[in-house]
Amino acid sequence: MDPTIVMSLMLGLIAVLLGAFYVKQGIEQAEMKRAVQVAHHQKNARRLLRILDSIPPQYSNSLLQQFVLEEVQKELGNILQITPRNGAIKRELTVIQERLGQLAQANENSGAGAIDIKTLEEANNIRTHAQTLLKYVHQRYQANLLNKDTAQQLSNHLKRVIAQTALDLYLFKAKSFEIEKKYQLALPFYQRASQELVKHPYIEKHQELVIMVKEKLKLMNKLDQQQREEGAANEEEVTLGDGVDNLIEEEGEKWKKKYF
Repeated sequence: MDPTIVMSLMLGLIAVLLGAFYVKQGIEQAEMKRAVQVAHHQKNARRLLRILDSIPPQYSNSLLQQFVLEEVQKELGNILQITPRNGAIKRELTVIQERLGQLAQANENSGAGAIDIKTLEEANNIRTHAQTLLKYVHQRYQANLLNKDTAQQLSNHLKRVIAQTALDLYLFKAKSFEIEKKYQLALPFYQRASQELVKHPYIEKHQELVIMVKEKLKLMNKLDQQQREEGAANEEEVTLGDGVDNLIEEEGEKWKKKYF
């Protein structure tokens, strides 16, 4: 065979192989890019949903729930645009759509009852979640993906949540000690609650809480003073009783020595 033909065939084969290699590499890179995009949207969706579900009902109004659920819906929709046959994501999207439908029909006041915040860790977790959502709201607004009115309402609500959690924790601790009649321990928590109310006048039912906490502070001071006076009186009575017992015992010993 003519060497020129052989060389042409070899060059053609090399070109085909190189072409196939680059096509394969391009396909792999595209698949990797899609996988990264899917992972990004999935991470965002699950993070938002986890935050929403971890916020107790008394801190989550219908506007906040709707906003977060719609953001999750968008993230799942983005995944389906990349992988249209993704059955797992389709099922997750259906669940979110059902929750949005239920939210639209539900009365905001008919939700689950409030959950007591009993520890500093619980309060800090809620505050952290609220701060994360507040930052997210600002980012969406700055990216022109959220209108000004909705962004303002969400921001105001989340700021109230951040303040409310600390207040609720202090009130829970104060009331717990009050029930146990440990008024001296209840006092500092009512004082902290009073300080929070001064710092955050936008807290829900602010004026009612201010009046309630003032009355509680007066009552705790009064009951603590009574408790201290009663304790001092009891201590004096015990000391006097011990003195009488000792005197009787001494006289008894003297009598025994005299007559026996």
